[in-house]
Amino acid sequence: MTQGTEESAATEKPSTQPSEALLKELVECDIEGLVGRFVRLRDKIKGADDAHKEKTALARATLSAMNNILVGKLTEMGAESCRTAAGTVYQSVKKSATTADGEAFLEFLISEGAWDLADVKPNAPAVKAFIDEHGAPPTGVNYSEAIVAGVRRS
Repeated sequence: MTQGTEESAATEKPSTQPSEALLKELVECDIEGLVGRFVRLRDKIKGADDAHKEKTALARATLSAMNNILVGKLTEMGAESCRTAAGTVYQSVKKSATTADGEAFLEFLISEGAWDLADVKPNAPAVKAFIDEHGAPPTGVNYSEAIVAGVRRS
């Protein structure tokens, strides 16, 4: 397979899946060749992602500035939204809460019983250890494993 085929696999629009011919060719590769192709394609995707971020950085910064200006104009008007021929602008509030002190927050949750203030999710390594010890996951927890290939460059 030529590198051009790898490029088309990473950039071609019509299909989001590799062709059967490409899959057959990959299956027939020896492991060294497949690892090399994997690394090259992964690098190509990263390069394209980085180039896209760089290419759109000015546009994204301009949109952010325009957003701030629009919020200012709505505030000046005393309005939460404004319909125009070009479209409607409206205000919304983006909320964010991060943990400053995990131990203090956990103590607060326990002492106040305020569990609605937290998103609780299972810790996969701890659940695996629990399963190893007890033979099943904790009540209310689904656990699965998938074998995937990791590739480091030489």
